[in-house]
Amino acid sequence: MSDAARTRLTWLAAGLAAAASLAFAFGTPEHAGEGWALPGFFVAVATIETAVAIVLVGSAGRIGPSVEPALVRAVVVGGAAVSGLAVTVYLLTLPAGGSHAGHDVAAAAGPRALDLVVRVLELALVAVLIALAVANRRAEDGAVTD
Repeated sequence: MSDAARTRLTWLAAGLAAAASLAFAFGTPEHAGEGWALPGFFVAVATIETAVAIVLVGSAGRIGPSVEPALVRAVVVGGAAVSGLAVTVYLLTLPAGGSHAGHDVAAAAGPRALDLVVRVLELALVAVLIALAVANRRAEDGAVTD
């Protein structure tokens, strides 16, 4: 993969991370009455995904100083893991139901639109981050073509 293609993939991953972070932030208030665990999880995921977006934007070389490759590698792998975990937690808690309509299958015809948007963004983010990790690894090994 060329450097230009990797840069485009980096921008795509940064945009997906920022969008997923915002979607999580919008979903947090409706969980405020459910104790600290779920809203805390939402805030943590949103914060981590925001950090992923910031590091990726910096690593694209357009804004700020160049970011260390080891940091980018850790952020790409960590971001994929966190987003994958968020999807997994959602899928595991969906059948158990919850106190809001987004998880209460009996009270709603299915997941709310925001829930679906967040899951699609996060699954796309995981896929793009994995592709970026593979492309960056190949570039480090000298397999870059222009």
